[in-house]
This record gives sequence, C-alpha cells and structure tokens, in this order.
Amino acid sequence: MDATAQVAAAGYLQAQGFRQKQIAQARQIVLEGVPVEGDLMRDVVALLETGRLEADGPNVFRLPSAEVAGIAKAVHAYAFALATARAGRNVTRPLSGFFHKRTWEQDGKQMFSCFVSALGYYIDPRGKDDITGIAADLDRQIRQKREEIRKNRKNDF
Repeated sequence: MDATAQVAAAGYLQAQGFRQKQIAQARQIVLEGVPVEGDLMRDVVALLETGRLEADGPNVFRLPSAEVAGIAKAVHAYAFALATARAGRNVTRPLSGFFHKRTWEQDGKQMFSCFVSALGYYIDPRGKDDITGIAADLDRQIRQKREEIRKNRKNDF
C-alpha cells in the first residue's frame, strides 16, 4: 500500500508543476529525513519549522530564495498528499492534517524530517504520540462522524 501511496503523492506533485528533483527531495525529507548541511538545507528546514528565515538579528527576517521556497512547498505538498493517499482518499483533494517535525542526530550529523497525519483518517505511526489535546479530540470526533455516516449508509440499502 505504501508504494502506491508514494507514487500517488509523487504524481500529484508532478501534476502541480513540481520538478522531479523537488519531488525526490521532498520524498526523502518526508520518508527518511535528511542531514541539515549547507545553507540550502538549513534554510529549507528553518522555513518548514518556523515559516520564516532569520537574518541579522532578532525580529529581522529575510525572504527565501526561489529554490528554498520551492523545496519547502514540495515537502509540504508531498507530506499532505502522502497522508491523504495512505488514508485511501483522492490526493487531488488533500486532507487537512497535523504537520509533524523531527530533528535528531545520526552519525554526528543533525537530521530533519517532517510528515503529516490526516486527523480522523490516518495517523502516521511515527507521530502517534504527538496527537494530543485538541488534535486528539478532532481525530476522535472525525472518526466517530465517519462511523455514523458509514452505519447510516449501510442501513439505507
């Protein structure tokens, strides 16, 4: 199933105009994680973690380069499309979800990954412990509503 979901997510990104290199980078960040090395990847990670890039001091920000913005946008789109596909839904209408971010050290390198859980449909096993508070309530409520709808449809026939 996961290979099918990955192909569906990649196809969706390609249809949205992302380049193969951006899709491959997004796939690696979402599925495996990447070392945070070099200015490009540091900026991509900062943009995904905080939504902004700091400049020369506190409260001073800079715009991302087109390449950084493109990769970050591809990662975001791939993560949501993959969670939607894993939920068995149509990737052309990505579900809203919970955006998980992870950093860790591996072989002396700082690593980064991010992925999405589609609340009420699919919880990524890597992030199940993140779904607490309001997110857990939403997940539970959506699942209950979906079950009610399923039961009502079953009784209609």
